[in-house]
Amino acid sequence: MGMDLVDMAWLVVRYRQAQREVSLSLERCRRIRAASLHLNAFSTQQSLSLFLFSPVHIGHLVNMLQIYVDLGEARLSVTPIECICLFLRRLSSPCRWGDLEELFGRSSTALCIIFYATVEGMMH
Repeated sequence: MGMDLVDMAWLVVRYRQAQREVSLSLERCRRIRAASLHLNAFSTQQSLSLFLFSPVHIGHLVNMLQIYVDLGEARLSVTPIECICLFLRRLSSPCRWGDLEELFGRSSTALCIIFYATVEGMMH
């Protein structure tokens, strides 16, 4: 390549940084895939802490509000329970989307899309 080792030092440093970034990104993806929301996995106390409602009451909310969220264009499959849980969690505590990734087992982009689609669905 016409470069000596001193000239290539910056290239090696950049390569190692990129390698570290890819490794962190892959680990984050594995953690997100390993988690998914199962309302039955939460105790009543945990549910009250996270969503401000007990699991039984969350089911009643879904039935009363008749939540239907169409995410066909986003190619996301989501249950009404997950929609209301995300909605309640987001409103109960100010947090970033990235903080909710492990709890819901979805990327921050997907969570944002689901949240706003749920809000829009409730308005109609």
